[in-house]
Parts: sequence; structure tokens; C-alpha cells
Amino acid sequence: MLVRAADIDDLWAFVEAWEKEGARFPHVYPPDVLIGRVPARVEDAMRADARLVRVYRKGGAPGLEPSGKEMDRVGLLAASWFAERRAEDLPELPATGRPAEPLVIPPLAFDKSSPPLPDLEGKTYGRAFGANYIQTSEWMLGKVAVGVVLPDCPGNTYSRADIASVLESVRGALDFWASRVDVIPYVRFVYDVRSGVRTDMDFMNRPPRIDEEVWVPEILGKLGYESRIGGDPTGAVYDYVDSLRTGYRSEWGICFIIPKVPAFRSSYDAYSHFGGPFVCAPAGVLKDEGRLVGGTVWLSHLLIKQTGHLFWALDESCFSGSCVPCHVRSGYLNIYNKNSMNRDYYCAPHHVPCAMETPTAHLCEYTLAQA
Repeated sequence: MLVRAADIDDLWAFVEAWEKEGARFPHVYPPDVLIGRVPARVEDAMRADARLVRVYRKGGAPGLEPSGKEMDRVGLLAASWFAERRAEDLPELPATGRPAEPLVIPPLAFDKSSPPLPDLEGKTYGRAFGANYIQTSEWMLGKVAVGVVLPDCPGNTYSRADIASVLESVRGALDFWASRVDVIPYVRFVYDVRSGVRTDMDFMNRPPRIDEEVWVPEILGKLGYESRIGGDPTGAVYDYVDSLRTGYRSEWGICFIIPKVPAFRSSYDAYSHFGGPFVCAPAGVLKDEGRLVGGTVWLSHLLIKQTGHLFWALDESCFSGSCVPCHVRSGYLNIYNKNSMNRDYYCAPHHVPCAMETPTAHLCEYTLAQA
């Protein structure tokens, strides 16, 4: 959907007004693109809203011919959306038969174990419920700013088609989470996409986790961000995420850094910082109507699990003989990890498939409660 809003507040006013009527817009690309689900009856009424420019539906032709820089951006998003492939489609949950209920959100408790916060005059730290500069993804509710950074690497440069298919995978992963949050205020992901930035880091041959102090400041510095937290090499990501939270009027903020490489040469397919602020995953390759990482896993499924980690969802797998047991708690609601493969006296009677165990399109109730 293409809209014409006066500013970010007007864009959110449009979203909130029509969601009250039954539409859902889990994906927002400021200043003018919304992706979601609009019942036909709502669409008919929505056409009277002067801010609506054009509606596109799945199965039709995009009808957007790039003409100029801004329309080229819109055309890219449209191409990404219309190109979504069946291989990466994620199943919808069955209807529960009950309406979504408003959720009362208590203030967040300040974590005194957190590193000292920078003294930044005039910074607002987003609009979270008492959350501070480094509490970027405490609970998956409300608006979540999503920075998608797509670095070009030595010998590998993103094409327009690559960008479209990676955005498709990112949106598929986050749509999976959005479809499962059925309480008001739901969750909406608002995107900032950055491409055309080059790094000297050889992600193909050197595991990125051991060189964060080199490539994170390099990439984020080229985007205009710097660390404001002494001793933290990834602090520039907090600066970027905070700017998104503030500019997009969002409660939370996360970042996907997806270098243009088919896979990492390491023991992991991707990794994230538990509790935020970012995930680092390879772009993978386009194959068999989907984007594969290392030839074994869909990028969208991989990002589902890593997004869970950003929002404090615990790992349920047992890799190399170690994993988080069932009696460990996590998340804002302090939920036990009862579906873990590391079985103990706190475990649920029956283990069920879950994205926090292995890349899959299923989610257990304990993971959903933790995130």
C-alpha cells in the first residue's frame, strides 16, 4: 500500500485509525509504504482517506515503474513483496475464536547490572515504557524499529535482486512473529534499509564474532554512527538503533546486519546479541525458490530464531552437548524455558517443535511468552 502522510506521526495515525477498523499493518516502510492485510470492506472505506495513494494485492502485477530515486525505492519494496516465494511462506496460526484483549504493560525495571549510560543531552531513548538507551528489545509489543544493514563485501556486491530477496526473508521472519502476537497493541515492524556500504571484513573466511571491534565500527561509522558507550565495540549499533527509535516514534529497536556472503566459515550459521541490539547473518544464496544459508536452512527461518534471541527468548537446542535447561527463566515476564531439549524437573511433559530449537516455522508457548 502506498500512502502520502505529512510526517511520521501522521503515518502512525493512518495505521492506528485503520487497524481499529480491522486492517493489520505489521510492516511499515517510512515514509510511504505499508504491507499488511486489509479486508475488502475496510479497503472500500479506506479509499475515502485522502492519504491513501494506491493499494496493491497479492497475485496482481506490481504496476510500479521506477522513475526517480524515491519511486525506485518503492518499486524495490513492491518487487520484494510480489516476489515472495512459496518455499519461504510461513503458516498462519488457526483462528482462536476469541478477540484480542488489550494488555496492560507495567513500567520496565531498570537493570542495575547494565553498563553506565552515556550522558547524551537531549536524547530521548525512544518511547519505551521507562526503557533506557541499551534496553532496546525488552518485550515484543508495540512498534519495533528494524534497521536492515546490507554491507557489500570483498568480491561480493548486492544487486537489486539480492536486496529484494533478502528483504523478503527479513519480512517473512518478522511476519512470523507478528502473526503470533494477538494481543493489543500487537507488534509492528518499521524498517530502515541501508545498502551500498562496503566493508573490508572477509566474512567468508573469518568468523565475524571475533572481529566485532573492527567491522562493527567500520560499517556503522560509514553510516554516520559511533559508539557512545566506553569499552563496547558494538556501541555504534546502539547509537543507530536509538536514532531509529526516536525518529520512528517506536518503543523498541533492533538491527539486522546481513553481509553479502553465502555463509560464514564458522560453527554457527548466524549469531545475535542476547537481548539486543543486533543479529549478524549471511545473505545466503537464491536457490530452489528461496534464500538458503550454507545450502541447508532458509534465511527467513534462521532470522526467526535470532530475532527471538534479541527479545530474550532462550535457546532450546543442545549443541555440542550443552544447552539452556528448562529451569532457567528469561524475558520480561520471567518465563521458564520448559521446552528445552536439556530435560530436567521443570520441563513440560511433551517437547514440541519450536524455532528456538531448530530453524522451523513453529513456535512453542514458552518462547512466545519469553519474547
